[in-house]
Amino acid sequence: METCWAIAITRPNYEVRVEGYLARQGFQVYSPKISERVAINGRICHRQGPLFRRYIFVSLAHAWEAIARTFGVVGLLRGASLEPAVVPGSVIDQLKLRHNERGFVQLPRFHIGQSVRVLKGPFAGKLALYQGMSNKQRERVLLTALGCPLELTMGNLEAVSVV
Repeated sequence: METCWAIAITRPNYEVRVEGYLARQGFQVYSPKISERVAINGRICHRQGPLFRRYIFVSLAHAWEAIARTFGVVGLLRGASLEPAVVPGSVIDQLKLRHNERGFVQLPRFHIGQSVRVLKGPFAGKLALYQGMSNKQRERVLLTALGCPLELTMGNLEAVSVV
């Protein structure tokens, strides 16, 4: 049987604490993290934090009240029936497939159909259309000139502004 997950809403900046509190109560928790490059005072820095601020996935064991009463939890995300919203385990599995070697979720940098240019390799300089990411942390593109699909390592593309 597939594990279902509830979504706990935390107080601001309490994600890590709540994750620990729930784990100590025996709940399986998942709080995907990202590492992003940001400019602070003109310097490029790496900032690490939750992918979904104020939200933590908690394996559902029908102990909703215990989750909601945990210190730092504001409540549970609820559906139209006022029952806790349920996220299928397959969605969590898909998020986990996007983890890089350091455990951070790697998000696509481009939107599907966006024009990009290949930076390195035998197709360097060629224009392509972004097609998404594969399960192996590779970016899929469709080469414009040849019309053939191609998978490239991440960081090998740049956006092209279409005039």
